[in-house]
Amino acid sequence: DGKPIWKIPFSTAVLTATSRMVYVSDGPSPTHSQLCAFRASDGAQVWSFPAQMIDAPVVNGDVIYAISGANSNLPSALFAIRASNGVPIWRSPAPATQFLQQLVIGGNTICLLGTVNGSYPPGASTLWAWRISDGKILWKSDTDGGYVSAAMSENVVYAVNNSSELVALDARDGTKTWRFPVDEHITPAISSQVIYVGSAGGGLV
Repeated sequence: DGKPIWKIPFSTAVLTATSRMVYVSDGPSPTHSQLCAFRASDGAQVWSFPAQMIDAPVVNGDVIYAISGANSNLPSALFAIRASNGVPIWRSPAPATQFLQQLVIGGNTICLLGTVNGSYPPGASTLWAWRISDGKILWKSDTDGGYVSAAMSENVVYAVNNSSELVALDARDGTKTWRFPVDEHITPAISSQVIYVGSAGGGLV
């Protein structure tokens, strides 16, 4: 019927959700922000995790991954936090992104797509990859004129670059395995081992 179930005031919010929990990044200033977890059924707060300028939270099983210090001049880090209780699992240095675009997970790897030089539109965006088990930095890729969007499936990263190509990279070491020309910078969608990319002419590839 469209009626609100519950409501909690926030000054700013970046959120993600599961069937049981809602995770919200909020803070009145870059130095006083936090990642909060609320029960989806009634909005009761379960835990909070203090960090600076948390962005792009992504849930994978019972772990939530988020970048702190993104889109600012603050030191950046990638956090892995236990989604059920807010206990940190690991912390790894992350690039000081001026424009954070995506945080995607596939197989045993988590990838960040972001721009480090402050240019907009993101013509020089770089892909970074970490091992999800311990936060070890695996590789980065900023070739092909930079990337504008990315998606992951298992251990493969599918990224659209500024040369109008869909590029497949091995998520374990960043090796490029194939590329396909596209005519639009749209995030690819993946389903049942098929990749779908929109085209400038209004079609679907």
